[in-house]
Amino acid sequence: MSFENTETVFADILEGTAVAVCDGSYFKQYSTTAAAWTVSSVNGSKWIEGDGIVPGIQSELNSYRAELVGLLGAAVGFQCLSPLLARTEAP
Repeated sequence: MSFENTETVFADILEGTAVAVCDGSYFKQYSTTAAAWTVSSVNGSKWIEGDGIVPGIQSELNSYRAELVGLLGAAVGFQCLSPLLARTEAP
C-alpha cells in the first residue's frame, strides 16, 4: 500500500534521508521468482512500494535474478518519480 499523501517521502528523497529497500525470492516448488521494493520516509510513516513476478525461462530463474529485479524496480520507481520530485521543495 502506498499513501496518497507522499510529500513526506518526496521531501526525504530530496534531502537524501529516505530509505529504499528491496527483496527478491525464488520459489523452486512453483518455478517462480518475485521481487518487491519500498521507498520510505526517514521515520517510516509514509512509503511508496511496488512488486511483481520476475519474468524469465525456468532454467534462468534464481534468487540472484529476483534480487536484481528488486533493485531494478526501485531504480525504475525513482526514475518514474523524478518528474514529481522536480516540482517538490525540500523543507
